[in-house]
Amino acid sequence: MSHKFYWTNELKYCIKEGMNNNKISVNQEKGSQQRLDTIIGRNIECRLDELGIIRLIQVESAADKKYALWKAFIENYHYIGHGKLYGFQIRYLIESENYGWIGALSFSSAAWKLQARDNWVGWSDENRVKHLNEVACNSRFLILPNVRVNNLASHILSISLRQLKQDWMKKYKIEPLLVETFVEKERFSGTCYQAANFHYIGTTQGRGRQDRENEHALPVKDIYLYPLGSDIKEQLCAGQPIKSPSPAFPVDWTEEELGEADFGDERLKRFFRN
Repeated sequence: MSHKFYWTNELKYCIKEGMNNNKISVNQEKGSQQRLDTIIGRNIECRLDELGIIRLIQVESAADKKYALWKAFIENYHYIGHGKLYGFQIRYLIESENYGWIGALSFSSAAWKLQARDNWVGWSDENRVKHLNEVACNSRFLILPNVRVNNLASHILSISLRQLKQDWMKKYKIEPLLVETFVEKERFSGTCYQAANFHYIGTTQGRGRQDRENEHALPVKDIYLYPLGSDIKEQLCAGQPIKSPSPAFPVDWTEEELGEADFGDERLKRFFRN
């Protein structure tokens, strides 16, 4: 499959600023388009430590000159194929100290309703509406196809979770408490999220944000959550009534000894209880 994008001054600027000449080859073709694979450069196959320091470079907005590169990476190499995000959003380019740009990722607003997540949190509808902005969604994660480094994906995720807390707070004045993400079952196994200590909690129902007719037209995805603290359920459920747990043990000896017995006549069971 041939990937092309429009060559822009912003894209040429961030290529020049982000990578040294010995790390990337930029040969502009005739016309207004340029193949992105010629910009990525040679294959990167090494140990994780040979990449040097991994940095997440925040892309402030569409006016940021780095936005063109983030958009080109996602549109050409992420399977979703576009960079449209919803609600709150933070984008990052991923940079290796020794090799330059190696990927891109983003966080955006969480899904409005998500049965498996909502059951896991245990919040009421009122608290879900009140606290949903404290949940972020890892909506895009891309390591460029020429980069093959063991344990890199989970390493980047760990870095991003630490950086997200301060960047989300700085941008929106809200402390994020939980991160959700979705892994398409037919494409990926979710290994990097598991290695980064995300919790698998279930699957989606195949519906998207625009599925108002309940057509279930989207692929089913695994749902992973990462709590950004030890008491996030208490904070997200603050103020709502506490449900009384079911008894852990039988209430009397007859229930313990005879509760599962079939007497054929309910009157006999009542006789033993009296």
